[in-house]
Amino acid sequence: MWDDGRRGQFSAAPAIRARVDQAAVRALTTDRAGPSVVTPALWPASDGGGSAHGLQRASPMTKRNAVLRASLAALALGAAATTSACTVESEAETSSEAALATAPRPTPPPRPPPMGWNTWNRLGCEFDERAILAQADVLVASGMRDAGYDLLVLDDCWQGPRDGAGRLTANPARFPRGMKALGDALHARGLRFGIYTAAGAVTCMLRPGSYGHETEDARTFASWGVDFLKDDWCWHAGALELVGAISPRDAYAKMKTALDGSGRDIVLSIASMGTREAVMLMPEKHIGEWGPLLGTMWRVSGDITNDWVGVTNNLAKANDWAASASRGRYNDPDALEVGNGKLTAEESRAHLSMWAMAGAPLIAGNDLRTMDAETRAILLNRDVIAIDQDARMIQGTKVAETPEGLEVWSKPLTGTAARAVAFFNPTSKAAQTSIRWNAIGLADRPARVRDVWRDGATRTLDGFGATVPAHGVVLLRVDGDAPDAPHGNVFVSDRTFTHAANYWGLVERGRSVGGRGAHDGRPLSVAGRHFAKGLGVHAPSDVRVRLGKACRRFRTEVGLDDETLLSGAVVFEVWADATRLAISETMRKGSIRTLDVDVSGREELRLVVRGAGDADFDHADWAGAALVCDP
Repeated sequence: MWDDGRRGQFSAAPAIRARVDQAAVRALTTDRAGPSVVTPALWPASDGGGSAHGLQRASPMTKRNAVLRASLAALALGAAATTSACTVESEAETSSEAALATAPRPTPPPRPPPMGWNTWNRLGCEFDERAILAQADVLVASGMRDAGYDLLVLDDCWQGPRDGAGRLTANPARFPRGMKALGDALHARGLRFGIYTAAGAVTCMLRPGSYGHETEDARTFASWGVDFLKDDWCWHAGALELVGAISPRDAYAKMKTALDGSGRDIVLSIASMGTREAVMLMPEKHIGEWGPLLGTMWRVSGDITNDWVGVTNNLAKANDWAASASRGRYNDPDALEVGNGKLTAEESRAHLSMWAMAGAPLIAGNDLRTMDAETRAILLNRDVIAIDQDARMIQGTKVAETPEGLEVWSKPLTGTAARAVAFFNPTSKAAQTSIRWNAIGLADRPARVRDVWRDGATRTLDGFGATVPAHGVVLLRVDGDAPDAPHGNVFVSDRTFTHAANYWGLVERGRSVGGRGAHDGRPLSVAGRHFAKGLGVHAPSDVRVRLGKACRRFRTEVGLDDETLLSGAVVFEVWADATRLAISETMRKGSIRTLDVDVSGREELRLVVRGAGDADFDHADWAGAALVCDP
């Protein structure tokens, strides 16, 4: 089907191109209400900008026409460079690209989640150089930069057309000095420079995208001093995906390769809105499975909306994919809406707290020039920031939920036995609950507790109970003791989990994972064999227990639970400390395998299950999982 035989590189045979072109033209010129002529340009010829959210408020028909118009552009033009007399960047900048591309670039160490500010949530397309530098000045003067918000990202709408050589340029009316001058100005203020593109031929707001230009665009970004690239996934629906021409994973792999070869360390943020690998003709594989291979951060949700529903929906998606995150790799539930006028102060504190618990990037999206004292105080809570930026870089997870909907979250922190704990109430009524410390992975002994939002005082407590207001949070730092090391022969399902992440609900003890509710699975059953003990999980998952160097062997049967429907394919991995000790072949329904592993001298056991094909029905069991430890 493809001239060059490479998946993801669009090069359709002429007959297919012709059919897609004809279908796209018909869609562009026909409406259910009757024929019409669609003639808008791919990007504004003037500095019109548009509304804060532009096409997001367009009618479904307008959106469909825009999608197909963009697809038609990619098909008809082959994503070729557009011509323009607008050339902002100098010849000196052009010559610097080759030098950057050949310079050696060491692999940076893992870094905590990015923090900064992005134009989109509040400004949309309404910004220029003066507005950006004004925001940058507030980042510095307000103390946000010094608190960690040192990244400033220009989202969509900064672009002009490509120049005669096919290179990206800035909108000359908005950025008359060009992007390198802006980057220099941001760097002089001690800020990092972030910029936006899209993997398609055009961006979400129909500016030039990077499809077919990945290498030259990466070199251009490097020559401008860009430190961070947000790479979006708009307008690949419709004609391009209909013929199976576009794979998100392949498209982002091209940009990753291009950035790696650009000569500059540029963070890749994959803004694919939680898309699967393909929609039409290719097997489904969610970004939570392939995003960590390519990006520093990847969107696991749609665009956040400026309301409580948007906050809770995006948080839930981040929790689903917690096991995909790791040191220097982060699930992204989108930018913050704190200070944008719709969330109450209580909701804003909860919003920031839960992004920190999820180890998410903290990217502010309010207009810093009009930020009030309350918003500033929320964004600058150093204890909350410290939870997000903790050096262990482990994503926190939901560990319990009451029948009324109050959630308890736990996040391991740096220290012998330190945790951040959130009592999060997404419901519309105040709710109450209490926990013992073993619920968050600590020994059930007195621990030191500090409430990071209220009085900040430290108390020594045997456990904790709280009444949490509607749409609110109680956020704690807890310093206690690690669970005692196991003794004798013990089942893993009887041990305290020091950390547990699971795609579909909570990890189940002695039952299959079932649905999203607690204790809703069935007795463990793999390949027709039944087990009284074990763990029921859904890939991806990551369950950890303390060994305390007291155990010699770990033994388990592994496989997909017999409740699995239709499909499912997983790989089981046994880790101890930072070493993988065993890995299974790809397991499908009806197969079972024994893993028997030496864990002598190890401090922590990690049981990891990864998806191996699709993200559905991966109901996996660690059946009869047991440890042989010292008496």
